[in-house]
Amino acid sequence: MNLADMLSWSAFEFAKWAIVAAFTIITVEGAARRRRKDADLEHDVDRARTLQRALVPPNCEIGRVKLCGIMQPCRSVGGDFYYFRPFQEKFIVFCLGDVMGKGVPASMVMSIVMSFFFEWGKKSSSPAQILGILNQRLLGLWRDDNTWFTTLFYGVFNEESSILTYASGGHDTALLLKDDGSVQQLHTDGVPIGAFEESVWEEKSITLDG
Repeated sequence: MNLADMLSWSAFEFAKWAIVAAFTIITVEGAARRRRKDADLEHDVDRARTLQRALVPPNCEIGRVKLCGIMQPCRSVGGDFYYFRPFQEKFIVFCLGDVMGKGVPASMVMSIVMSFFFEWGKKSSSPAQILGILNQRLLGLWRDDNTWFTTLFYGVFNEESSILTYASGGHDTALLLKDDGSVQQLHTDGVPIGAFEESVWEEKSITLDG
């Protein structure tokens, strides 16, 4: 290899490593930008998580009823929810459910559903009627896109008569743990909420012990 060849080879190697270095810098800068975007996204998710937790009612006692629950989504935020409130002095309404999907979009739909229960949960003691109204409300929001829906169990407890009236919108069967340790399934027929225009939800009642 003569001097000219060596100089040519060195120039080629220099150019090659210059290109590698340039790509490395671009990659590092791109990674830094992604980290900044990820940090911004994580900050937004943290805020969404805080807002979602604020919607969860605290454990409390209403009359002779003790209400408590825990919610642990599989992601930072999600569509799982539960809710309760007293109304008309003798009634306590409660629900638990899950919006189809995960993450921030599901948590946004969950917030809509929770705001509905805050508005309508004190206006009727009929779970089936409440589910029907919520179904129409959600269908009105979806319009041409009905890919979103929610499953939920909704109950109304009468403190004076100890009667629990309940209905389910396609949710997992609720379980009633009795004083003797036995478990009773509270099953009713009903489709998910916000999925179909013409829907009917079965309503049942049971007298609770104690």
